[in-house]
Amino acid sequence: MGQLAFLKMFILVAISLDINDNRRHVLVFYKGKRHQHSLAKIWIEKNGVQCVEIAESELSARENEMLVAAINRHWEFINKTNRLQRSSTVRRQDQSISKTKRKKKDMCKIKGVKIGIKDLNFTSHRGKMLVRLTDGREVIVPVSSFPDIQHMPVKEREKWMVLDDQYFTFENMTRVYSVLDLLKIV
Repeated sequence: MGQLAFLKMFILVAISLDINDNRRHVLVFYKGKRHQHSLAKIWIEKNGVQCVEIAESELSARENEMLVAAINRHWEFINKTNRLQRSSTVRRQDQSISKTKRKKKDMCKIKGVKIGIKDLNFTSHRGKMLVRLTDGREVIVPVSSFPDIQHMPVKEREKWMVLDDQYFTFENMTRVYSVLDLLKIV
């Protein structure tokens, strides 16, 4: 699970541990669309030490610099939101910015997971969330399995967003769930 933050026209999702690379990072998305693909992946630590650097990006050098500066400025907040899943002593280290261009679809996919989220529906089954997956399956899970979603007003549940086909969140929520979170419940 990740945490959301908003910066001007971007949504920043802080991932507590990258299972592919064993480092914490931030994913960057534009605001305002229901289905989104990440624009950048920014490492935020290396061996438990603060180290902010661009891993992959489709943004301009100026936007990358702005994001790195914002992450450094809000380091305490980002670190605090991830401290629950991973604790380490954080010291400031030199930041480096490098530009790397890659295809959008390769940026943040969960290694070995081919299934994506197509659609969410909260109205077809009372107290349940219907999730349509990209392989054609429909998964129905109790909303009570996701306390943050359960406590949301029904109207707010309709403001969902799918990020990189494998994550979902809501406009007024700071938590990000993955397709793996759904499949663990089923």
